Amino acid sequence: MSEQYLEQVSAPIDNYYSHVLTFCRGYITFNDQPFSSEQIIEAYKASIFPQPREYRVFGAAMKQLKKEGWIAHYGFAVYKNPSGHKKPVNVWIKSKGGNT
Repeated sequence: MSEQYLEQVSAPIDNYYSHVLTFCRGYITFNDQPFSSEQIIEAYKASIFPQPREYRVFGAAMKQLKKEGWIAHYGFAVYKNPSGHKKPVNVWIKSKGGNT
């Protein structure tokens, strides 16, 4: 992921990057099971947080959380939502040495 892309999704206020990051930290804190990006997005959609224009902002958030030591890559799964066309999705797990 390029730095330019990260700036695009994290900089605009209407993309709610800070809300997504805060939500993800809470989700990770209370979740000891592996989870996919798809699962955390669905949980976010059901929350009271404002919804971003593009859910690709979660990619930037997950990269930041990995960098900060909150999560570790656990493997891959397949998108369950038909709109994902059964493509691979990252699976994450709470990092034991992270900020959680």
